[in-house]
This record gives sequence, structure tokens and C-alpha cells, in this order.
Amino acid sequence: MYITATDICAVIKEAAVIELTDDENTGSANVDFVNSAITQSDGVIDSYLATRYKLPLSLVPDVIKSVAVTLTVYNLYQRSSLEIDEKIKRAYTDAVSLLKDISKGAASLGLEERTTTSADLAESNKTTTDRVFTLDKLKGW
Repeated sequence: MYITATDICAVIKEAAVIELTDDENTGSANVDFVNSAITQSDGVIDSYLATRYKLPLSLVPDVIKSVAVTLTVYNLYQRSSLEIDEKIKRAYTDAVSLLKDISKGAASLGLEERTTTSADLAESNKTTTDRVFTLDKLKGW
């Protein structure tokens, strides 16, 4: 996990987290919902980072923590009945855009990037395809 529930509460008020996750009106945040949203965010982040970096990251840069918080807050709003604020939508779009840039190499995390070796590449020595319909198989048709 790139972040914890505590990191979420540092960005949005605990009352907001409770409102977004307390489906049973217990007066407290549902940690399972928060952790699920964090896990979803981690999956999205990993899908972009895996193209350039060996995962898991040995050191998590602050920018990735910030992206994880943004994606998690967005995920929490999506699961609730509350309308998503334009500021949150914009932050989400910007975070995904940054992840795309990192994936393409237009932005860097300042970490050592994955190197592709010939062992990582699949090799084939086949130069032609096998014929499915040969003249012998087509006789009589």
C-alpha cells in the first residue's frame, strides 16, 4: 500500500470520510471501505508504474503518495451517493494524466527505471504459419 487511512484523513476531514463510508450510520468510518478504495488506487498506480519501474517500489516518492490519496478520495466519492466536487474530479484527472506521463517516460519519479534485457523478451524461431487447409485436406470439397 502506498498510503494508509491516516493519509486520507490528512487531506479530507474525518467527518467527510465518515460521511463517505458510514453506510450503517454507526458514526465512524468504515475502515474496510477505505482500505478497499486504497487497494483500488494502488492497482491503478501499479498498472502505470509497471511499464517503467520494478514493483514494489523500494522507496515511495511523495508524488505517488499524493496520487494515491487523490485516487482514493475519488474512489470513496464514487462509492457514495454524494456528488463529486469539480475540484476532486479535476484532481483525479490530473493524477491519472501524471501517471500516463510517468508510464510514457515524459515524467520521472527519480528512481532507477526498469531495464529490459534480452531475457525479458520472448523469442521465436518460427518464420511461417502452419497451413490449416492443405490440398490433401480440401480434396472432395
